[in-house]
Amino acid sequence: MAIFSKLHLLFFSFIIATCTISIVSGTVFTLSNRCNFTVWPGILTANRTLLRGGGFALASGSSVNLTVSPGWSGRIWGRTGCNFNASGSRKCKNAPVQEEHHQPH
Repeated sequence: MAIFSKLHLLFFSFIIATCTISIVSGTVFTLSNRCNFTVWPGILTANRTLLRGGGFALASGSSVNLTVSPGWSGRIWGRTGCNFNASGSRKCKNAPVQEEHHQPH
């Protein structure tokens, strides 16, 4: 009977550990650029710290894993034809009118 109880305890511990890892680990988005030109993923986060400065350059043929915390809420979209000035301000061809962000240094 002691062996049976130990197996139950081991199984219960495994389930708790698995559930905890799932809850704590968050979600991973894989962003892949299959275009033959660079794209700039835009990232908007609701009520939390901005991820990856709000966006970044993703070269043709490359991929990036973006891990977000549990409960993350936001949007990710692709942009093209982005240009940065010396202060880090950028404008993109296909961005909404007057979209302008600042890239951290």
